Amino acid sequence: MQDDDPWDHDPDRAKNPPTLVAKTRTYAGAADKVRQAGRARERAALAKQHELDAHARAIELHERAAELQERLGHHDRAANARAHAQHARELHAQALAEKSEQER
Repeated sequence: MQDDDPWDHDPDRAKNPPTLVAKTRTYAGAADKVRQAGRARERAALAKQHELDAHARAIELHERAAELQERLGHHDRAANARAHAQHARELHAQALAEKSEQER
């Protein structure tokens, strides 16, 4: 048995010793929680990457729209599209900072 076994530190152990089944369930439950937490982190990272990809696509599309509007002579619409692209850049930067925070 390991030295860091939580059952060894139970003050009521002498009165009510754990069965092997109870110890096995406790360790199996802890292992399940660790696996679930790992899967949750993977799902969160994937969702964040999808968010970053969406912001990058939005930036590209708004810039293309601005160029098209400029060529068509719609300077006000081009300026509006550039403002949308700038907002998408800000959202991308925020999502990137959140991703860095998640990875710590």
